[in-house]
Amino acid sequence: MELATVMTVNEISALVGEHDIRLWRIIKHYVNQARAKIESQINNGILEGINSVVQTVKRKARGFRNIDNFITAIYLKCSKLKFDLP
Repeated sequence: MELATVMTVNEISALVGEHDIRLWRIIKHYVNQARAKIESQINNGILEGINSVVQTVKRKARGFRNIDNFITAIYLKCSKLKFDLP
C-alpha cells in the first residue's frame, strides 16, 4: 500500500514483475477505493441516519398511494416541526 500512494498500479506491476491481469485489476479496484476514502474523508453515517428516518416513515405509514405523499411525509419528519394535533 505504501507504493500505491506514489505510483500507479501499472508501475507497481512492472516493478515487481507480476503480470496477472486479474490480480492487478482487483488490487487497482481496492487501491482506488482506498485513495478516494482518504481524499474525501467522508463516511456514510449521515446517509445511514437519513435512511433510518425514511424507513421509519415507510413503516409507520403502512404504504402510500403515490410517491408525492411519501416524499412529503419524509420532509415533514425531517423538518422536526412540532404539531399539537389531537
